[in-house]
Amino acid sequence: MTGQTAMAAEIAEVPTAAERLLAQGSAIRDISRRLIRFAPRLVMVCGRGSSGHAGVYLRYLLEARIGALTTSAAPSIFTVYKTRPDLSGTLFIVISQSGRSPDLVTATEVARQQGAMPAPGIRKFLQPWLDSR
Repeated sequence: MTGQTAMAAEIAEVPTAAERLLAQGSAIRDISRRLIRFAPRLVMVCGRGSSGHAGVYLRYLLEARIGALTTSAAPSIFTVYKTRPDLSGTLFIVISQSGRSPDLVTATEVARQQGAMPAPGIRKFLQPWLDSR
């Protein structure tokens, strides 16, 4: 095999991407303050495919490091089955490579309507990194 796989190339980008992310300290502090004020009783992670798998790792991180009860949601619960659960007090985190999938956008809109707080500013916060890819 010659050359580098796409996965290896993406893994190699992690230190630089993390450096850019951490350089935005004021945005991280703003998000932290919002989350502390909101004080979620539950964190719900929503994604599909590899993004959904990344949500499993996020769940372990949130539960193990800060003790936040975390669960996952399938986008089809909101889009296909038209479920409208009570999400008051829930932090709703969508993981998406593009951030433009209609089912994930709809899931986020429904979550907000049902009382959840979508991860504040995360999309905007990550936009420079997404645009550089």
